[in-house]
Amino acid sequence: MGQYRHGFRARDGLAKLEGIRGRKMLRSKIALYLDELQKEPELEAMYPGVAHDRLFDATYRHISDGKTCEECGCSGGLVQRRRLDQDIPQPAVHLGLIASGDTVMKSGEERDDIARQESVIGFEMEGAGVWDTFPCIVIKGACDYADSHKTKVWQRYAAAMTAACTKAFLEHWVPSIVPMQDGPNHQGTFTAKFLIPYTTYVFWLQETYPTVSIFWVHASSAERFRQAFASIAQEYQIPGYAEPKVDVLLLVKGWLEKKGHGEWLMVIDNADDAQLFFGQSADTAISSAESKDERNLQVGVRLTKGQQPIEVLRMTEDESEQLLRVRLKGISAASADLLMLSSQLEHLPLALAQGAAFIQETSITVAKYLQLLSNSDKDIVHLLSKEFETVGRDSKAPQAVAQTWILSFQQIEQQHALASELLSFMSILDRQDIPVQFISHYGERNGVPRSDIELTEALGILKAFSFVTEENSGSFDMHRLVQLVTQKWLTNRDTIGRFGKEALMTVSYMYPHGKYETRAICAAYLSHANAVLRLSGLNSRHEAKAKASLLRHMAGYFRFEGKWRNAEKLMKEAVEIREQELGADHPSTLTSMGNLASTYRNQGRWEEAEKLDVQVMETRKTKLGPDHPDTLTSMANLASTFRNQGRWEEAEKLFVQVMDTFETKLGADHPSTLSGMANLASTFRNQGRWEEAEKLEVQVMETRKMKLGADHPSTLTSMANLAFTWKSQGRHDDALALMETCAEAQRQVLGPKHPDTISTVSTLLEWRN
Repeated sequence: MGQYRHGFRARDGLAKLEGIRGRKMLRSKIALYLDELQKEPELEAMYPGVAHDRLFDATYRHISDGKTCEECGCSGGLVQRRRLDQDIPQPAVHLGLIASGDTVMKSGEERDDIARQESVIGFEMEGAGVWDTFPCIVIKGACDYADSHKTKVWQRYAAAMTAACTKAFLEHWVPSIVPMQDGPNHQGTFTAKFLIPYTTYVFWLQETYPTVSIFWVHASSAERFRQAFASIAQEYQIPGYAEPKVDVLLLVKGWLEKKGHGEWLMVIDNADDAQLFFGQSADTAISSAESKDERNLQVGVRLTKGQQPIEVLRMTEDESEQLLRVRLKGISAASADLLMLSSQLEHLPLALAQGAAFIQETSITVAKYLQLLSNSDKDIVHLLSKEFETVGRDSKAPQAVAQTWILSFQQIEQQHALASELLSFMSILDRQDIPVQFISHYGERNGVPRSDIELTEALGILKAFSFVTEENSGSFDMHRLVQLVTQKWLTNRDTIGRFGKEALMTVSYMYPHGKYETRAICAAYLSHANAVLRLSGLNSRHEAKAKASLLRHMAGYFRFEGKWRNAEKLMKEAVEIREQELGADHPSTLTSMGNLASTYRNQGRWEEAEKLDVQVMETRKTKLGPDHPDTLTSMANLASTFRNQGRWEEAEKLFVQVMDTFETKLGADHPSTLSGMANLASTFRNQGRWEEAEKLEVQVMETRKMKLGADHPSTLTSMANLAFTWKSQGRHDDALALMETCAEAQRQVLGPKHPDTISTVSTLLEWRN
């Protein structure tokens, strides 16, 4: 249900959906947001499958109440539908009336009769008459066919579909104008995010309220601000304006506050510099101004004495296309190209006007301009730096998007150094979901305590300029174009290397080693790790150690995910860096070499794995001793390679030595001891020694259940191994039941695309057949 808001009419919103383009755009957004919801397992919002999508003939009644169709064996004729030819049908949007009643519709024949007579597209219950008195749009998801064959299997999917549709709808059909507030004493600010055209509001006000006076004041400097007030005084012949010592700011303020002069609006353009207004008479002069425009929200809040600002939302896709068509002045362009251009330039009016001017001046097509934008980030910044002329824009203000922002960067640097540093640091990271933990760690590294209010103030300044936005999760997003221009600014100042180092050191410190317990954090931080690896150089030993550590931890995450090639690539680089910086026999280098051998082993590259395993084991024996835990781990890895090669006796000998030593030194229930026991059991199984294998596998599985939990990946591996042993012993039913339990748990814990899950499911299918 979309609640009524000024500037939005329900019929207008629906009219946009009647067109092919509007409907197609909505469907694509629904699919995008539905996919995001389905990534949350607890929502249980996955598509139930075509097999559950059955529309029975209207005359066929459900056999037995209280039971599902599967339980009572419903087998009537089905209505054939073309959309079910798809594996996962795409979202469909239907517009029309909903029939509402106080009971559930359970008759297919009655359903069809009412649909024909009343031209309704769906049925609901317990909503009759509620929304008749509100101008609104009702959005509902269908979860059954309003017949007697009821099922709850579609309810969560339908709820997720409704949520996705609602978000998509609200994103595209937001109010484009904000009406004038009632009352002569209203006072507030319009905060224009990223150069949003507040002129839209001004033109609307001029047309709707022609008696309202509109004053436009440029405020890029104190001199221009006073000059604008002097022009107002002269234009309206305010008594006293010609006196040499008059304070023109207070003179105009006093004149505006007199009731006889009616309602008025003052647009204070480019009011970014807080120091320009506070601590001088300008603060007093504009304290009663009805409206201001600025990119700096803090200025607006302070100028209106803390009253709530009115946020001008970003342009919609339709508004962006209209702006481009006006600016292109007759140059033909496909709507798809204009929408793509709007998206590339983030619907920023100044960027769109700048792009249109470039297209006109160079006589190129929109498609060619898109090609230029897609070449590289450097080309995008170059295009954003091109000066252009446009009617109505302040001739003394910067005419290029990049230069406009760079002036703001410089202003922030002069007035709040920490805010400038945070902006520079954040620009090196991935622009989305920047964790607040990264920012806090950066602050600590640079002498700002975690709880220090200065950090909060610095972030507040960046949010006030709309350079970053804070999400509900506590993370931050940075505008893509802001990020590119900030990086250009740092490059021009030769400081990008410094902030690249800071970002590398921070992400390396914060990124945990990849394993089951840290998988969520690893996934969340992965894009930032990739970003710093792309930009950072190795100008010191500290940077080299940080990069090698980060590479190893990222490789660990890819190993857990079963993405062996990704892990191999990162581990090779980590080994190279550590060999160069620390030496081939350093413990950290040997650890990376052992991890690299593991990636070879999991890809079936036994000889390469064996070569590295032997090298690591022998070096550790020499450096650490034969009973050191790291040496024993190397022996176990080599034994695993032997087992995979079919060298059972050599593998068994090493596994027994490793297991006995771990048990003596660490205890029988230590993870390393349990791993040794599990590997030895696998060797017994490979040799057909079922009873010995089963005894060890049961012990390992039960201990892991108790220590790690029933759903831990290591426990699930033990379950799968035991199921294989039971199958080999002829206990088919027991093996099948245990493997089914394992497969379902792996789907939930590891995901359906993980190699372990795929292997288990494949084994299940083979056993069932």
